[in-house]
Amino acid sequence: MAQVASEKAEREKKAADKVQRQLGREQKKAAKAAADDVWKGMVDAHKVEVDAWTAECARLRVLKVKVKDLPKKPKRPAKPKAVVVLESDPSSDDDDDDE
Repeated sequence: MAQVASEKAEREKKAADKVQRQLGREQKKAAKAAADDVWKGMVDAHKVEVDAWTAECARLRVLKVKVKDLPKKPKRPAKPKAVVVLESDPSSDDDDDDE
């Protein structure tokens, strides 16, 4: 009987772990989508900055400014990392004291 109960408890624990992993994947996917939206905005802003820089360089070259004296190209921003905040359930702590 004890073996049947332990197997049942193990199956229930595996099912709970599976649900927890699924929730973690969903949270990670949502965080990644949010970071991707932010990244697309950053890329668009950088493209506008580069276009303005190109126009400014062309204007300065017409005024006979040396190439070495032209402003530097705007740097591409770093891609943001997706931040996932995992909520831990205090009742699901691994307390395996009965071994």
